[in-house]
Amino acid sequence: MFNTLLINTKGVLLFRIILFIIFLTLSPAMVRAQVVINEIMSSNSMTISDEDGDFEDWIELYNTGDQEVNLLGYGLSDNENNPFKWIFPNVNIAGKGFLLIWASGKDRTDINKPLHTNYAISSAGEEIVLTHPQNFVVDEFPPIPIPTNYSYGRQPDGSENLVFFESPTPNSSNVHEGFTEFLKKPSILFKETDENTLLLEIHNPNESGKLLYTLDGSEPSMESLDIGRTFKVDYYFPGESETNMLKDFSQITKSYVAPLNINLLLDSIGIVSDIITTYHREFDMFWQKPSISLKDGIIVRARVFSEGRYSPTSSKTYLPGKVLNNHHLPVLSLIADNEDLFGYDEGLYVPGRMFFENGGTPDHFVIQANYQQRGRISEKAVNLELFKDKNLVFSQGLGMRIHGSGSRNRPIKGFRLYARNEYDEKDIIDYPFIPDARDANGQELNTFKRLLFRQGGDRLDYLTDAVIHQILAPLQLGLQRSEPMVHYINGEYWGLINVRDRIDRYYVADNYQIDPDDVVLIDSPWGEGSPAMVDEGAPESIGYYREMRDLILNTDMTEPEALELIEGKLDIISYIDHVVAFVYWNNVDWYGDKHFRIWKSTQEGNGFNDGKFRYIVWDFDAALTNGAGFNTLINWIDPYGGNEYGTNDPEKTRIFRKLLENDSFKTLFLNRFNDHINTAFNKDRVADLAEKHYNKIEPEFDRHFERWNFYPSSITSLYHYKNHLTRFREYAEDRPAIQREHLREAFGLDKNLTIKINVRERGSGTVFLNTIHLDSDLPGSKDHVYPWEGTYFKHIPVTLKAIPSEGYAFDYWIINGQQYREENLIIDPTADLEILVNFSKDNRPEPELIYYWFFDDNIPNNIPLKNLAPVFNTTENQIANIKFQPAIDPYPLNEGNTVGIMDRVNDPTTINFIEYPKEDISFDLENMRGIRTRNPLSLQDGGTEKKGHLIFSLPTTNFKDLVFRAAVSRTNNGPNQLKFEYSTAEELEWRKLPEGYQYFDLNTSFQLLELDLTELDEINGKENFKLRIGFEGNTTNTSGNVRFNNVSFLGVRSDPERVRENLPEGEKIILLTFPNPAKNELKILLNSNRIGDLVGLQVVSLQGSTLLNHSAGFEDYLRIDTSTWPPGTYILRAISTKNTEVHRIIKN
Repeated sequence: MFNTLLINTKGVLLFRIILFIIFLTLSPAMVRAQVVINEIMSSNSMTISDEDGDFEDWIELYNTGDQEVNLLGYGLSDNENNPFKWIFPNVNIAGKGFLLIWASGKDRTDINKPLHTNYAISSAGEEIVLTHPQNFVVDEFPPIPIPTNYSYGRQPDGSENLVFFESPTPNSSNVHEGFTEFLKKPSILFKETDENTLLLEIHNPNESGKLLYTLDGSEPSMESLDIGRTFKVDYYFPGESETNMLKDFSQITKSYVAPLNINLLLDSIGIVSDIITTYHREFDMFWQKPSISLKDGIIVRARVFSEGRYSPTSSKTYLPGKVLNNHHLPVLSLIADNEDLFGYDEGLYVPGRMFFENGGTPDHFVIQANYQQRGRISEKAVNLELFKDKNLVFSQGLGMRIHGSGSRNRPIKGFRLYARNEYDEKDIIDYPFIPDARDANGQELNTFKRLLFRQGGDRLDYLTDAVIHQILAPLQLGLQRSEPMVHYINGEYWGLINVRDRIDRYYVADNYQIDPDDVVLIDSPWGEGSPAMVDEGAPESIGYYREMRDLILNTDMTEPEALELIEGKLDIISYIDHVVAFVYWNNVDWYGDKHFRIWKSTQEGNGFNDGKFRYIVWDFDAALTNGAGFNTLINWIDPYGGNEYGTNDPEKTRIFRKLLENDSFKTLFLNRFNDHINTAFNKDRVADLAEKHYNKIEPEFDRHFERWNFYPSSITSLYHYKNHLTRFREYAEDRPAIQREHLREAFGLDKNLTIKINVRERGSGTVFLNTIHLDSDLPGSKDHVYPWEGTYFKHIPVTLKAIPSEGYAFDYWIINGQQYREENLIIDPTADLEILVNFSKDNRPEPELIYYWFFDDNIPNNIPLKNLAPVFNTTENQIANIKFQPAIDPYPLNEGNTVGIMDRVNDPTTINFIEYPKEDISFDLENMRGIRTRNPLSLQDGGTEKKGHLIFSLPTTNFKDLVFRAAVSRTNNGPNQLKFEYSTAEELEWRKLPEGYQYFDLNTSFQLLELDLTELDEINGKENFKLRIGFEGNTTNTSGNVRFNNVSFLGVRSDPERVRENLPEGEKIILLTFPNPAKNELKILLNSNRIGDLVGLQVVSLQGSTLLNHSAGFEDYLRIDTSTWPPGTYILRAISTKNTEVHRIIKN
């Protein structure tokens, strides 16, 4: 009795100790009482900068206890599904102390320096989660939008009370008063009751607060309420006064009480179009006072003031219907504080204080001026509205800077607009300002980070540059697309403006689908270049250009293989196209060091992430100026330039002249030049583009003239501006023959000849000639491409490639009566060529499905996966498999840790989905899930890099003409590219796939990956064929992943006599499986006539595990114990000497 009581007492005591330990280990509250997230800032433009001088997002932790806490292994994330997105190094936080972590994306973990996460926080709202190494949440902030330069945190420190702070306190106590809700911005409504009455109504959506408004573009403020504020402007009018006239300009805030008739208040609003914007008089284009009133619109800005705080500002423009009806173009309304644009001290649009303090006078021009201010420091807050078809379609707060070089001196100025969170909730311009804009892969571009609004450049020519960029669109160049519009500033008509692409890292990223952080952009480099030429990227990125230049200059270009070596660093076609563009269109404002940029990705992969330099060109205002007869080519070939506007420095054209030493380059250059003259520069195409653009802007000419006293098409034809359009037509007509003569003289070429190409049966195929595809998208082609003809040079070899349409195969060429059977030809023309290509119906067998992976909920969730068998396998005794080879070790790192694993993901897609692989097998789209491989997929291990891979075992016995397909995507932080290698040996030997299939660029939405391996004969009929997929770019993070779905492998039978489909009942091996779904037992009825052929029965899980491998002693009735099988889907294979049958088994 005593012993039993003692044992029970010990048991109770032990039980209590265990409970206490569990409580200490698992209770989030215990740790929450110690370390908390105390304050966060998700959009920082001025509060505090990091060690690089960048204003980054930040997260502040606070230790509420007295004891120091070590944070090694803690996770800090903006995604509750990925709590260990960023992991703390061995760093301590002192008792009652603060720790600041920069959420910058820079991923820095040196404990002796500021810490940086590998992500930034979205100002639109993301949860912030602090996770204990044992995988429970210590603390978290909810997802909540936070305006720029505000923070969100605990008041007081460590408490449960969460508030917004107008005065953030990074790395220190939250001592300022906070608030729980932002004021909502008011709504503005115009009501036109009759011709003379325009009622303004402003509505306050908040429970209280004072409504403030302005009619002059200024931000409403209590400081200027009723009394206004005054600043100086320069009102000098040439010919009207002897000196400049500094006058006071007032802006006033009013308190809104009830609807009011704005028309009664307009006389009190200052006119800004009377303010002089330049004293420059070059090209006889100088500022003149408008002769008529330009005040067409009403602008209102309003906000709510309550308890010392303001709501965001609402801005709205009223343009009468009759005004909008008079404009045939979209209408822009720019609303800004007049002091920011026209103020004498700092106004961006005027000469101002900087002009006069540097010796400028009305009669003595100096370059220094307010409008010469550059950089972020000069940026001013504005609001932009867009009216299209008389409807308001866009309104957003943006940042404005003046744009240009010499064009800043003109009366009307170009400007750039920047999307940032500090100006608006959105940090992107989410509207297609440039209709039909597409990236280099043909995808629509409807959003922009920045935009340029160009006024016609230095010569105020709204036609030439815009049209030439349209002409150059088919070339492999970065260009500035354009869309003409009308713009107003603070309700006053300001004339025509061209909306253009802004060339920067975001332009490159959006147009070529690469990460903006990987962009290197260099402005017009020549010679050795200098770090100052680097527009985007670190200054030392000039080294990339120097490396390319040194390779060209130090390579013996007379060697045939030299060009292939250079192509690893330089996109040759893009380089040639930039030369052709400047030469053909006589852009004399080049001089070897102007109006081109080169860019590259710092990644080395496929597509545009290949690390090659490519070209961007802009500013063709000076093109055409010297007429079609001017020889610009000589300035590229002569070391010092043999014509006007030469470089005067051999270094500026040294790369081009060195490349011309290579015969292959010279041939490619000449053929590419002729390809463009025959297509993109076709005279009818050029005339059509010029006329269309001219007709768009012509209805605005007279109104524009009333504003600026010059017409917006040509400085040489102010009153006869149609001559400018005529000049385009004449140039397009005359230039081809003259340009070819310049080429003949420069390179000692023989005469022209004509190449005529036709296809015997329309629609059966097309032809690639040199660098152009003669298809329906061919620039300059009419309704039907064929027959086609173009002009080329005698004895300059041309290349031909036959492209059969789907369902057709190439037969032969007939060239000047002679037949050729090769699909690809190189012809050295000695006379005119008559070319006919013949295609015939393709009777080759269609590829069949060999293996198919359909990922559904039979794959367990939240479990690290290693192997996955296909759900469909049509082969005879071949086992296919997906094997994940992780970068991490061990795998997984610890229980519950998802970093670096492969697992299931719920992300269905219809891409490559096969509902019926065979008549008796089907899959349900609603059950589709997917798999993902999570970062990190690359790690440093003892100085060597360890990479993660997916290895597909794909036996190809009895198959040829193979194709691999899958739906693939990436998350925002996931790898950028897939890399492909293969092996056919039992002992793995990895080799690259053929050119064009070595890499694949990933998007954040699913796209079809297709590897056409039909030309890779060595993989046909190989039992050990394996395909390895690697991951490139952005692979070292602890967040981000690549997703796969609907993986298929297809091929053509190489032994047609062994195809066994739709077997008659008497030939089947397995006659019946039941019950299916099974629970504890599966019964299999075999065909007694086929048992002698049977060599094996296998049951394999979708993860690749073998549950049954029976190879002897078969009877016609089998009973399989399934009681220990986990619920899911299984593959039953009956393997015979003649064929393999596959059956799908479900275990409940």
